[in-house]
Amino acid sequence: MKEFETVLKEFSGEYSEKRSRFIAALLPCKTEKQAADIIQKIKSENFGANHNVYAYVFSNGSARFSDDGEPHGTAGKPVLEVIQGSKLKDVIIVVTRYFGGVLLGTGGLVKAYTTAAQNALMTAERVKMCECTVFEAECSYSDKDKLISVVEKYGGNVINTEYTENVSLEFSILSSSVADFEPALKEAFSGKMIANIKEIGIFPIKI
Repeated sequence: MKEFETVLKEFSGEYSEKRSRFIAALLPCKTEKQAADIIQKIKSENFGANHNVYAYVFSNGSARFSDDGEPHGTAGKPVLEVIQGSKLKDVIIVVTRYFGGVLLGTGGLVKAYTTAAQNALMTAERVKMCECTVFEAECSYSDKDKLISVVEKYGGNVINTEYTENVSLEFSILSSSVADFEPALKEAFSGKMIANIKEIGIFPIKI
């Protein structure tokens, strides 16, 4: 699997031109069903809006857009081009337009939809989806920060933490870094720390 960048939650941006408001929502989305549900939800939340233009790009290479009643090529395609230019995948952008009573012309529409989508992207916190190895380890409360420091040094993320008599951590390490991580962990804890592999899969890494 090739690595790719995406988002894990919703981000938004807005643009106004001649009293028309363009509100862009950027969300994670992996399937056609999810896309349909997101579009319907946004339409329901913006019942009085004139248009809900959308575009999405999936990590499997598929992509789609809709002008939702705007002149052909002035809305959905510009939003799609913004996503493609960002290199994000498994995402959807829906731009909701409230018409202000003044026609913007084709050039004005392209600019408005493009800018709204770009403004949403500017607020986004990106993650990289990579093949990772998930480990489980247990340590004392006093060793927790030390363990997390080693994990983060090798590009890892803590997935879950449980506090009982000791601290149990579940964390992911880039699979390509595991060969370096394991001896570094052993050295940091003088061979007394055991980290067991739980699974290997595709997980997000902060960038």
